[in-house]
Amino acid sequence: MAEGARPAADAGPCPIPIERRVAAAVAAGFAGIGLNRADYEALIAQHGAAGLARVLGDGGVRHVELETVTGWWNDDPDGTCWRAAYDAMLSFCAHFPVRQIKLNGEFSAVPASIESMRAGFVRLAESAAQAGTIAALEPVAFSNVRNAATARLIVANSAGHGGGVMLDCWHFARRGIAPDDLGGLTGAEICGVEISNIAPDIVGSLFEDTVDHRRLPDEGVYDVAAFLRAVGDAGYAGPIGCEVLSIRLREMPIEAAMQTAADSARRTLNAVAMVRT
Repeated sequence: MAEGARPAADAGPCPIPIERRVAAAVAAGFAGIGLNRADYEALIAQHGAAGLARVLGDGGVRHVELETVTGWWNDDPDGTCWRAAYDAMLSFCAHFPVRQIKLNGEFSAVPASIESMRAGFVRLAESAAQAGTIAALEPVAFSNVRNAATARLIVANSAGHGGGVMLDCWHFARRGIAPDDLGGLTGAEICGVEISNIAPDIVGSLFEDTVDHRRLPDEGVYDVAAFLRAVGDAGYAGPIGCEVLSIRLREMPIEAAMQTAADSARRTLNAVAMVRT
């Protein structure tokens, strides 16, 4: 039986206690952990903000990413939609140094315009800067922000001022984007990097493929080393995460899954002399 919960479009909290997740991640050599929106909200309800910060800090976590917020280009005057979630994530920055809050584009058939998204992003970046974190826009293969160049247009002058672009090479791979096609991004505009890999063929929908069938960084057909060299050449020197969503890893005890992912990431990073702590 799988230990972790399968990610869904409307993901729920992780069933594994946060203390065990933190211990497994740190023991495997990871310096950070990510929490999805429902997970974060459940943990705040359980531990309180100060309590969650103690669990993370005492466990040895140095980097925290909260995700994900979408719809942020729409007006939300009463705070019942995306704004309440985003503000709740910002509030945690007073208790723990959140590295970034991940934002996604639109997944509907009639996407928002780049202009409206740019205007909305400016406001989020300003709030992030005030809280001491980063609004990180991630290109996603099945959203209206599918590549680094589009994300760069939206982030624009907010880069380095509370905003940045998050690069996950899985989305490059499944869109057939060359590993070195960063859309003109500089190191100052890139706020985060995640690695995994792909099988030769898509299994099911793109969403099913991304949540169930990602490969470890050094086990797929995409040139992850070339991707890492490109982000290094662009000037990025921050943390590098390993995000491998797969049935295979979910069927393992979390300690084994973390170690498997960490070992693969370490081999990949060592190959391009880009080990991060």
